[in-house]
Amino acid sequence: MNVLQRFLTFNSRGAVEIIRLAWLLQRLIKQKGGIAVI
Repeated sequence: MNVLQRFLTFNSRGAVEIIRLAWLLQRLIKQKGGIAVI
């Protein structure tokens, strides 16, 4: 189980915000053309 999945299960209220944040991060990485290691 991922840490993110565990966090989402623990705090499902902020799931939408987390997904939105991850989506924005993905777009930012794609724009830069680099690979981000979290």
